Amino acid sequence: MMAKLFVKTIAFLGFGSLFTAIGCSSPKQYRLGETIPIGSYVLSISTTEITHEVHQRQLVVHYRCTASGSASLSQSERDDLVSACRSPRFSLIDGRRSDYAPTQVALAALYHADRTAYQESYTHDEDSRVIDPALEAKNKKEADVWAETALHSAPEQWVVIFDIPEDAAKFTLELKPSLFGSSAAAIIALDR
Repeated sequence: MMAKLFVKTIAFLGFGSLFTAIGCSSPKQYRLGETIPIGSYVLSISTTEITHEVHQRQLVVHYRCTASGSASLSQSERDDLVSACRSPRFSLIDGRRSDYAPTQVALAALYHADRTAYQESYTHDEDSRVIDPALEAKNKKEADVWAETALHSAPEQWVVIFDIPEDAAKFTLELKPSLFGSSAAAIIALDR
C-alpha cells in the first residue's frame, strides 16, 4: 500500500516538473507602462481606450515596441522589428475568463488618422457616410509622412484592437510565450 502511494507521489511530482520544464509555469505579471524584455525587443503597454466602430464596442491597447539596444538598425533589422511588433501574440481575457483574439494590429499614427477620418466623415446619422475629399487628402499626407519616417527608423508606437461585448469588463492582456521567441508568458492587468 505504501509502495503504491510512493509511486503515485513520485509520478505526480515528475509530471509537475515536466510541465514546468516545457513552459507551463505561471506567466510573469507586469503593470501598465512597465518595460517587458522579450528576446532582442522591449515592449511596454502604455494606455487603453474603449471605442465604438459603428455598432461594435472595441478595446484599443496602445503599446511601444523597440529594439533592446540603442545602436542604429540596418534595414533588414528594421524590417524584422516591424514584422515582430506588428504580429504580437496578444490575447485579451475579461473578468469572466472569456478570451478574445485581436481583430487588428496597426501603427498608432495610422490608427489615429483612420479614427479621425471615421469620426469626421460621418454626419450625426451613423448610417449615412459623407466622403470629404479634404479628409482623404489629409489622411494620405499623414500616411506619406509616416512612410518617409519609416525609411529612416522603425516605427515604435502600435495599437492592438479587440472587439468586445458591451458587458465585458476587468481586462487582462496576455502575451503568449512564443512572442518574439520568448519562452515565458506575460500578463498585464488593464485599467478597464
